[in-house]
Amino acid sequence: MNLDGQAEEVKVKGKRRREEAMHQAAFMAHRKVKVADYPNLNYLFATLNGIFLPPHLRAQAIEAGMAPGILDLWYMVRREPYAGLVMDMKKLKDGRPSADQKEWAAHLVAQGYLVIFPAGCVDAWRCLCAFEGIVGKDHIASDLIARENSIRRICEVEGGSTWER
Repeated sequence: MNLDGQAEEVKVKGKRRREEAMHQAAFMAHRKVKVADYPNLNYLFATLNGIFLPPHLRAQAIEAGMAPGILDLWYMVRREPYAGLVMDMKKLKDGRPSADQKEWAAHLVAQGYLVIFPAGCVDAWRCLCAFEGIVGKDHIASDLIARENSIRRICEVEGGSTWER
């Protein structure tokens, strides 16, 4: 099942990307709800580097500047001593950055950014909250925890592992 609820056949390599995409979609949906309370969240955006593109669209995206390793989530708000926050969503279990992502991360750190590779949407939200200074019930994000648990169940049904948060 893809993010639109349609059935799809997923290759082994695609399962990781699919889980990450589901977490990222949940994270960005939560951000959309909270932006009225925290206007700086308007300056959080995602690249589309991690989504599946058919070969003809992938070729066009590469011609337009898409490159391997570029991290997915960019929060362009300065919080001393950092120029901003850049994150790349990882799956809950055994998610690791690629060599290209590590190279980008090193470059961004050298430029003054805080770079984090959160495991799932709840971890990403809490990292963003810590960076932005969001506390209390908005930091806890119980509704986002429920969405992450749903993602976990979907991935388990589709052949993922069993783990609990």
